[in-house]
Amino acid sequence: MAEATSEFKIVIVGGSGVGKSSVVKSFCGNVEEDLEGQKAAADQQVVTKRIEIQGKDISLKIIDTAGSVLENQVYTRKLYKGAKGIMVIYDVTHKRSFEDVPKWLQDIDEFATDHGVYFLEVSGNTGVQVKEAFDLMTEEILLTENHGQATAQPNRCYLL
Repeated sequence: MAEATSEFKIVIVGGSGVGKSSVVKSFCGNVEEDLEGQKAAADQQVVTKRIEIQGKDISLKIIDTAGSVLENQVYTRKLYKGAKGIMVIYDVTHKRSFEDVPKWLQDIDEFATDHGVYFLEVSGNTGVQVKEAFDLMTEEILLTENHGQATAQPNRCYLL
């Protein structure tokens, strides 16, 4: 692939053990952390994945963070800084992780409204359609970048 025309930071959030890393591995393959990920704190991994959307080479910088540290709102706000997309991961087989989704969405919605971030809700239980979720998010980010306004409906929900 030629040099990426754009780089988008995507943050993966959700409670502990819901499958955040599984979603990232499903999308990126069983890749090792890139150098940036190795320098990051032990509570997060940064993986870069190149994709082609609408004829453009896009570099996705995916931040996979340990659920235990995400309870700290100050930390999450710092984590969201510079993000173009946020995915909420939950496990539909664990009621508590699903019940926590409104808390995540409220925090993300406040941030997204202020910063023009596109977000999706995603369940990482099976890994089905994970690529499609990342592709859709990237397409929405490209539309926002090109037209200055998100076209997606707020709180669009994809159960994968």
